[in-house]
Amino acid sequence: MARTPFQPDAAQRAALDQLARLARRRAKLDAETDAALLDAAALNVPKKAIAEAHGADWETVARRLAKLTPAEQLDVSRPGGPPVTVPGLPRKDARRP
Repeated sequence: MARTPFQPDAAQRAALDQLARLARRRAKLDAETDAALLDAAALNVPKKAIAEAHGADWETVARRLAKLTPAEQLDVSRPGGPPVTVPGLPRKDARRP
């Protein structure tokens, strides 16, 4: 038995339209948040400080940055030493020398 396609009435259509607008706004905010996270990380702001400002756990911020940061830009430098980048090195294999 075939189902009839959903035909929303005016109130249902308004609710669905509102959800679609919110989803577009959230996608835009997510993109802005990702850009701000990358900017803060590029300025060497500690992940804990980023997390406090963002209202998230530092582990969440670290995971998000790992997804956003290309492996070629991964900094595996020694504390106080010059930055060293390792092209093609996967993030999970990055070790401080």
